[in-house]
Amino acid sequence: MERAARALCRLRGLPEDTGFNGLPMWHSTVSDAMDVLEAALSPEQLQEMIPDHPFPELHDPKQKHHDLP
Repeated sequence: MERAARALCRLRGLPEDTGFNGLPMWHSTVSDAMDVLEAALSPEQLQEMIPDHPFPELHDPKQKHHDLP
């Protein structure tokens, strides 16, 4: 999850480790990374990769940008 979130930061030109809301910037892309992984992997693969899916510790569904009006 962290590698996927960091990759999204790099893709967006964001500094991965710069502080943002008290956490490294890559934490802010975890929900988007989760969306990508859910689309790319089967449920079994996702469960194997992220055992506490659908709500791993860093994933906050309320933080999803696309849920905003």
